[in-house]
Amino acid sequence: MVNYINQQVQEAVSWEELISSGMVAREDRDNSQWLLGDLAKEVEKGYGEDTVGKYAGEIGIVKKTLMNYRTVSTRFSPEIRKKYRKLSFSHFSTVASMEEPVAWLEQADDNGWSIEMLKRELHLASNKGMELKDDPPQVYKCPECGKWRLKDISTFEICRGHYNINEGKYEYT
Repeated sequence: MVNYINQQVQEAVSWEELISSGMVAREDRDNSQWLLGDLAKEVEKGYGEDTVGKYAGEIGIVKKTLMNYRTVSTRFSPEIRKKYRKLSFSHFSTVASMEEPVAWLEQADDNGWSIEMLKRELHLASNKGMELKDDPPQVYKCPECGKWRLKDISTFEICRGHYNINEGKYEYT
């Protein structure tokens, strides 16, 4: 395999050939992530979820990584994967937990967004819903740390996080 790769790199002389080879390598990596996710689904279906960790160890991959591949693979059908094949597996992974992941994939595909740009757009979209309204929420001072907190946001008895108001938006600190 290494000789094959070295041979490809040595033969690739032009910029376009290097780009093409890089794209093939990225696609191969993405395909292996999808395949591993699909295999983990089969392991889970055939042997139970508790065997996915054992399977991960047997094939030499971190369990958490394999579980992520499985989750993403479960979330997106082969048809969706094919439709947005220009996007990397990381694009799919980034939006897998969103309410409308396919809409985000479509925007990323249409606009040629990198992973970083997709994450930025997701962040901007999530902040839009947190802008201050005419009737702002009540706040109180946390007795444990002295920071101001939003009232009735947390159900925890102890301090687990704080919000600051910055430029009309809430920021979690």
